[in-house]
Amino acid sequence: MKKLISLLLISILCLSLASPAMAGSEFAKERFANTISTEYGGTAVIKADGTLWGWGSSTLYKNGGLSPVKVADDVVTASNGSDHAGFIKSDGSLWMWGKNNSGQLGTGAAGDFVETPVRIMDGVQAVSCGNGYTLILKYDGTLWGCGRTSCLGLGTNENAAAPVKLMDNVAAIQAHSDCAGALKKDGSLWAWGSLFFHSTYAYTAKPAKQMDGVVSFSISGQGLLAVKADGSVWHIGLVKSEGVKGGNLVRSYHDTPSKVMDGAASVSIFDNRFAVVKKDGTLWTWGQNERGQLGTGNTTDQAKPVKVLDNVSAAVFGSTSLYVLKKDGALWGVGNGSLGNGTYLDTKTFVKVMDGVKLPGTVPAPNIPGVTDKVSFIFKDVSSGAWYEKYLQSAYDNKIVGGTSADTYSPDAQLTHAQIMVMVSQLHSKQKGDNYDFLANKSAGSAWYQAYEDYCKAEGIIDDRFDGKEMQNVSRAEMAYYFAHTLEVRYYTEKKSVEFNDISASDYASDILTLAKADIVGGKGDGKYAPDALVTRAETSVFVSNILDAME
Repeated sequence: MKKLISLLLISILCLSLASPAMAGSEFAKERFANTISTEYGGTAVIKADGTLWGWGSSTLYKNGGLSPVKVADDVVTASNGSDHAGFIKSDGSLWMWGKNNSGQLGTGAAGDFVETPVRIMDGVQAVSCGNGYTLILKYDGTLWGCGRTSCLGLGTNENAAAPVKLMDNVAAIQAHSDCAGALKKDGSLWAWGSLFFHSTYAYTAKPAKQMDGVVSFSISGQGLLAVKADGSVWHIGLVKSEGVKGGNLVRSYHDTPSKVMDGAASVSIFDNRFAVVKKDGTLWTWGQNERGQLGTGNTTDQAKPVKVLDNVSAAVFGSTSLYVLKKDGALWGVGNGSLGNGTYLDTKTFVKVMDGVKLPGTVPAPNIPGVTDKVSFIFKDVSSGAWYEKYLQSAYDNKIVGGTSADTYSPDAQLTHAQIMVMVSQLHSKQKGDNYDFLANKSAGSAWYQAYEDYCKAEGIIDDRFDGKEMQNVSRAEMAYYFAHTLEVRYYTEKKSVEFNDISASDYASDILTLAKADIVGGKGDGKYAPDALVTRAETSVFVSNILDAME
């Protein structure tokens, strides 16, 4: 594997904690994992040694629910639901246990309480447990669910005892009680279930789009918080309850996404209680505070964000409590409930729960052939099923094309001369079998493409006509010139008869016809080739794939 060179910001969410998740470079992939999860039924925490500990639910954790009990080893992420829970091991295997009356464990049959975790599925990167249902995100971007189908966004009420596929191209998930959310790879955020986000509607049977441009989020029945790439925080849903007027509870809402803060690293929401961990490590809270769970030292509601702590790595709300993980690995709790220190507390000031908790961060993705090596997994802007996916896969597998960054391919961007020089020089070297080391032949201080351009000239692929145009976009006619000179003549076997009515004036007409007759490039319809049209990177992957086929 090549050395990890950059990280992709997406997110894998467990319950109320909404943290960014990360994928690695083109050869070393990683995913972000949360280490704290809390819900009505208890709390699960992963320590630095990979052990999973839980408390707060006497049914899930057989210790009366007050003190932490060890559940499993080698755990990278976990989720604690209302009466069931799940975790993922480093090999990508999903394990579930707890209540199974609705089939929420995904064993294939609804039934009695399962006391010992059972293996359910492999190739899983995230799990999130709600009230009687479970969301499962696999490494291939497919979202699966089991349990109460009314919470799975399928528009039906029949329970699913085995996982059923819900959605493609998903980057992050969160199940919260009776509602759920999914962040897709394109940055669109979707939600369904009991959504009391506005005064005008409640239950949403199928996923409804909430907003675009999102990188992480946290969802609750009465609203959501979303973080955009610039760190801005946006809210939809209940703002506050203003008492009873005329026999009715008066409430105010953000009906459309409303910006509430900047500089966020992660967010957590529980109804109308809000927490933001900023990039500088400060924790800010606001909203309802009847149990002191905002950590402000009192039970006074806060209309605006208040700074609570410094040096914070993560914060997550439960129903009546707030857990905060500091950067030194110490976990603190405030509010009402079993905070994991052996007693049932009602505290307005933070108490330490435990030390040695693993900080949220990246974990290696297990090698899953056909999944983690797919371009739709490696590049955040390549969707599974895209029209060009199979061509890009071939070009990528043969190391002819790469991304514009480690995690971005930019399929709709136009191709530059420098980029096509890289492609054709590597194609030519592959055909020639010279194993040319372009990086070793790069001169100190030279442009990133210079070694490839020098190779193209030395091998007679191009001449001086493209000097100075390296950063300019390539036309379809110029592309034909590059590819027509990449391979030996014997590879351009005529497979069909072709005529174009718009290339006679082009300096590259013969190159266009050479490639078209060899079935490497095609026209635009109506007898046209469109020689002056620019080429996208998605289109180029098709031509590269066809050249590779010609070489076989």
